[in-house]
Amino acid sequence: MVQKKFVNTILEVLSPISNITTVKSQGFVGLYKDKVMFGKIISQSVLFLSDDNKFIEVETEIGRAHV
Repeated sequence: MVQKKFVNTILEVLSPISNITTVKSQGFVGLYKDKVMFGKIISQSVLFLSDDNKFIEVETEIGRAHV
């Protein structure tokens, strides 16, 4: 389950990038820029799309102190 507070924290971290939208899906929240998915939020994890078209989990503690 993705917590709304965690999603808001991630969106705040990404706020320098304009026009990011989210779409709730079953089990995750998708991160989109100009209608193109570039990341996922699953539970308390953030994954970004790599050059190899695979989702890679962010290893740092971004935003977790705020949750």
